[in-house]
Amino acid sequence: MPKFAENFCSVQMPLIGGLSSLLLSTNIMSPRLFRRFCSPYEPIVANCLWFNANIGTGLYIYTRRHMTRMTSPQRIIFSVFGAVIFNFGSVLVWATTKTVLPQCELLGTLFGIGSGLLLFGIGREYLKFIDNLDSGQ
Repeated sequence: MPKFAENFCSVQMPLIGGLSSLLLSTNIMSPRLFRRFCSPYEPIVANCLWFNANIGTGLYIYTRRHMTRMTSPQRIIFSVFGAVIFNFGSVLVWATTKTVLPQCELLGTLFGIGSGLLLFGIGREYLKFIDNLDSGQ
């Protein structure tokens, strides 16, 4: 794979996907704020953010070192599975937490972004751990 394409798939798209996921968290945690910025295209913007979040997460998983020994169909299946589970899990955390947090847009937005960053960090460390197991370290 050319260096630009490799960088695009392993770095740039995952970053765009992560940003999309954080922006999507505002749709769940602070829907009025999201509507204020995205109206009248709110459903289209939310679906694009959801799509980008899944593509970015999937590419991040697909390009990990421990995935290189698998066949392409296996890599695709495991990457899609990981992306969907991670993103649906994030949405579930936000939707569940929203019911117990005080109704404050600022608090909801900060919680969504903060918890999203925390989930990214945990996921990144987990995949680094798996990569290191694969290399025998």
